[in-house]
Amino acid sequence: MAAEGDQIVRFIYTVEEVIPDDATHVIVKDTTFVRARAFLGHPNIVEVICRDEVETIESRAFCDCPSLRRVIMRGVKVLEMGA
Repeated sequence: MAAEGDQIVRFIYTVEEVIPDDATHVIVKDTTFVRARAFLGHPNIVEVICRDEVETIESRAFCDCPSLRRVIMRGVKVLEMGA
């Protein structure tokens, strides 16, 4: 689990990729949605920033992410249950 002072590992998420276990900060771009369970149970993600083109967060996208502290999603219009 990510702890304060740990190394920051950035990752660009565009739906098709598998998120590396060591990723701590994710930028979602070049897609209009975050798929269901995309980050499910990821132990190290601290922050997710969705670019303005992201409009939908599908169910359980960020479920069980114990280190997650902030999700920025200015363009999101649909937030499915349990996201």
